[in-house]
Amino acid sequence: MSYHAPSLSQPSNKPPIIVVQGTPVVTNAAPPPPPSSSLYQPQQKQQQKQSLYHNAETGFYPSNAVPTSNATSGTVVTATVVPPPPPDGIEKGVGDNSTPYFTSDRQTSNNHEKRFKDVPFAILFIGHLILMGFTCSINAHKLYDEINEGGHDGGGRRLKSLYESSNSFVFRMLYMEGSDVNGNEQFQSNMFRAQQEDGEEQNYNISSILFSLVFTSIAISLVLSSMSLSFMMAFAEGLIKFALIFTCVIYGLSGLLALAVGAGGGAIISLILCALCVWYTYSVWDRIPFAAVNMKTGISAIKTNIGVALYAYVSLVVMFIWTIWWSITFVSTIGLAELKEEGNDNENEEAEVDGLLTFLFLVSFYWTSQVITNVVHVTVAGVVGTWWFAPHEASSCCSPATRDSFFRATTYSFGSICLGSLIVALIEAMREMVRQARESDDGILVCLADCCLGIIESIVEYFNRWAYVFVGLYGFSFIEAGKNVINLFKSRGWTTIITDNLCDRVLMLVSLGIGLLTGGFVSLCMMALHRDLEGNRSAIFVCFLVAFFIGFLSSSVLMGTISSAIATVIVCYAESPAELELNHPEISREMRASWRQAWPVDFKY
Repeated sequence: MSYHAPSLSQPSNKPPIIVVQGTPVVTNAAPPPPPSSSLYQPQQKQQQKQSLYHNAETGFYPSNAVPTSNATSGTVVTATVVPPPPPDGIEKGVGDNSTPYFTSDRQTSNNHEKRFKDVPFAILFIGHLILMGFTCSINAHKLYDEINEGGHDGGGRRLKSLYESSNSFVFRMLYMEGSDVNGNEQFQSNMFRAQQEDGEEQNYNISSILFSLVFTSIAISLVLSSMSLSFMMAFAEGLIKFALIFTCVIYGLSGLLALAVGAGGGAIISLILCALCVWYTYSVWDRIPFAAVNMKTGISAIKTNIGVALYAYVSLVVMFIWTIWWSITFVSTIGLAELKEEGNDNENEEAEVDGLLTFLFLVSFYWTSQVITNVVHVTVAGVVGTWWFAPHEASSCCSPATRDSFFRATTYSFGSICLGSLIVALIEAMREMVRQARESDDGILVCLADCCLGIIESIVEYFNRWAYVFVGLYGFSFIEAGKNVINLFKSRGWTTIITDNLCDRVLMLVSLGIGLLTGGFVSLCMMALHRDLEGNRSAIFVCFLVAFFIGFLSSSVLMGTISSAIATVIVCYAESPAELELNHPEISREMRASWRQAWPVDFKY
């Protein structure tokens, strides 16, 4: 579309002319101001949305209009035609004066300035980590001295005595029962086990094999994961259909297998699940194109800013370090508590102390794990949001959007992340305590409590998933983000859930496929690199299992970032579909075409 207006340097009374598909149309609308005008830099989202649409009556023109002088017809303003807003109930914005962290001029909205949100919970989380470090440094040293009391042999005998006098699983982790060459029984602490003289060469071989196995598995899994992005973009719709059909077939085969072995109850359950899966597949079949476009859009954003995956892999290392740290602190603290309770006849008091300590440690573990995961989720949401609204800032592997989004997630929005993560951690800790209670009393009440907590946990985790998208996009507090999630589901309802579910099925299936391929390739490589493994089927099988686990874990990290990106795309399209047309017109056309296919009656443009 071209807009013809009088020259900006020479006043003229000529009416402006709009050229649509080569046909000049005279209109009385006033010409737009020059690009330097403040009207080209809207501060509110509603103003920004209005500037993206042209209306001959009100005089709104696309904000990307570029005036050029013309000797005969004055100034010509060329702009990209943006379609009108979608019908009510289809793509109506769900936010309440929501302005993203990022705008085209890198200015923050006056409504949502960059400030720290939910600060008390960030302070509480950091204080809890300091307490964990202090507890670990003191209790681990004390327990070491207690176990080592009396020297090497004395430490082993004391550990055996503690194990025999206590039912705690903590001491099971600290001792090993074995036999020497003469068959005499001995108990030794893992930390004091001596290396056999003739084991050095064998350990060297095992170390070499393990190094080759782990290094090869990581390298192959990363290559396959990178290749899978292009594969999923090319066959997104087919993969979603395959995932749905594959699930139905698995349930059906499980039912038939259960019938063949005479397990009637299992067969009935499997066949019922198969029937439900077939019904679900039939119901959502017409939504597959829209889900496929969302998945391709999310993958496009991640491929353009692949550096964000580095943060996800780093979070995996941080999670590993945290697990080791927490395990040492937990074992040493519970172990010392039980040492102090030796000879205490009050078993109820002892059980209460152990139960309280265990619950607090479980909250600590789940809370920190959730925070690590959600920091990555919020970072991805920020990166995809920048790619959506200001693509020039998110157009490379290590774009500024990646760094800025991670900074916001670990500073301004860190309190919001800690608050939502704490809610989930409390539920997970309570459920774990119920599971431990089921080991001694598997009554109906305990079973119902476990089931109810599991349902609540799933709902809260799913709610948090969408809340953190709003946190990453707009810098909301957790409560504000929760309100916007409610608005999202009010306006989009099952469309959001179905799209998200269909995409997650594919991501899980791709992760399993990468794990299997990694296991197969690594097994072949190990046989080629280590000839002594040929013919040793058990060793090759172990290599396959290790490689499968590494491949599945590595790909799951990358697929997790894509899942976060897809959720962000769903929110952005519900909030600001016009920006997609302006910045990514090809993807926008695919999105509109998928909407027409899914809702041919309601979708009018």
